[in-house]
Amino acid sequence: MCLFADSKVAQVSRIAAENPQLCPPPSLIKELLLASKANRTIAAYRVVITRFVAWHQAMHCADGVLDGPAAVALFLAQEYSQTKGKTEGAKAALVWYFELLGCQANPAMAPIAVAMAQGAQRWALPVVHHEKVTGEEMRLIYSRFTGPNLPFIDHRIGTVLSLLFGAFLQVSEVVALRKDDISFDSGRVWLTICRSKTNQTGKSER
Repeated sequence: MCLFADSKVAQVSRIAAENPQLCPPPSLIKELLLASKANRTIAAYRVVITRFVAWHQAMHCADGVLDGPAAVALFLAQEYSQTKGKTEGAKAALVWYFELLGCQANPAMAPIAVAMAQGAQRWALPVVHHEKVTGEEMRLIYSRFTGPNLPFIDHRIGTVLSLLFGAFLQVSEVVALRKDDISFDSGRVWLTICRSKTNQTGKSER
């Protein structure tokens, strides 16, 4: 499904293609517009947007077409009922989605949508601070997911746990690692980490 087929992204890309002497390549136009968010953020937003589009298409309204602000408010309520603390992220995804669609008045910023997100945020469960995992506990957990007879998925889990604990990485940093980010030198493993999620092409830290 192309989520932005009828969006401003598609429109400006089409205009650029029609005026090659006056505009850069359409691919560059799209890349610049989508670069407003980090790759990981876009990936997370696409999940929410895809879910919203499918949900909106399945909705029935006796008065006709469900208007944007009401649709967003109802969707955020549905998100809260299923995911609790993720309502604010869902709202941010829809704000970005409607911005790229070129809506003059963003439905996700309408008072009813904002109020729904604020209500969900007030009802969110409090943050629970757990005790830190000790080295011995980590070794016991790691041993559960390593071994010659275990499936590949378990070895991947063991690797992620090792990186989280041994390299002091956040979950998002481990998930974002690519093969090119890992190198070996003098018996050591070097990881190239982008500390800022907005720094997609800048210098990483090792």
